[in-house]
Amino acid sequence: RTGIWIRYLSDLAKQTEGIAPEMRSMRDPEFLDPSHPAVLQKVVEDTRRLTQEWGYQLIKHDFSTYDVFGFWGCQRGGFMATEGWHFYDRTKTTAEIILNLYRTIREAAGEQTILLGCNVVGHLAAGLVHMNRTGDDTSGREWERTRKMGVNTLAFRMLHDEAFFDADADCVGIMGIIPWSLNREWLKALAASGTPLFVSSKLDVPDEAMIADLKKAFARSAMQEDTLIPLDWMENSCPENWLLNGEEVHFCWYPAEGAGIESIL
Repeated sequence: RTGIWIRYLSDLAKQTEGIAPEMRSMRDPEFLDPSHPAVLQKVVEDTRRLTQEWGYQLIKHDFSTYDVFGFWGCQRGGFMATEGWHFYDRTKTTAEIILNLYRTIREAAGEQTILLGCNVVGHLAAGLVHMNRTGDDTSGREWERTRKMGVNTLAFRMLHDEAFFDADADCVGIMGIIPWSLNREWLKALAASGTPLFVSSKLDVPDEAMIADLKKAFARSAMQEDTLIPLDWMENSCPENWLLNGEEVHFCWYPAEGAGIESIL
């Protein structure tokens, strides 16, 4: 299915046509206030343009939590807003406003469109996105980022998969920088996890061996017949020991450990 990425609430281009001052966030006028009815109508129009006019069948909507609050979750303690600003609609709670935004996107997209949420509030997005990017970005440049963000996310957020939504731990980034022996482990884990498998690759990087591994991984992922469970999650933030269909396997997330298991794919 053809897909497109969109950031609904950003107005970094500072457009003026059709954007009244009260539609802008009190926190930062470069972002739109999702509690305003005209902003929600714009979301509807943008969504229908992507699907009905342009023919996209998958929408990844991103950055909505950051654009509402102006920070990442790890940058705040127990307070979501401390600068004294408020939404346009002061009769609704923050959760109601965010939930209404997700519902608006879901209804405007139609039943045939797949929605992938990114930077959404998981328990509010449940039932309103088909997939959710549940962790921070992995990387095709820095293996440590993929190990820290991707493996950790897969291990600790996989319990949401097929319960809240399909839990996407992010992609295998292939740029020719990270050794394939490491990226291949990440590919194997995703393929056997039953969660969504995405690959982001420069076209000229994969050689025949890498393409063969990718074909096997996509074929396995498409079958959705495996059960993968982390075992050492109480002792390890990036679990290495897993139970695959009842059999214990070990993934090698560090360069010194070598190429890793050969038997999974």
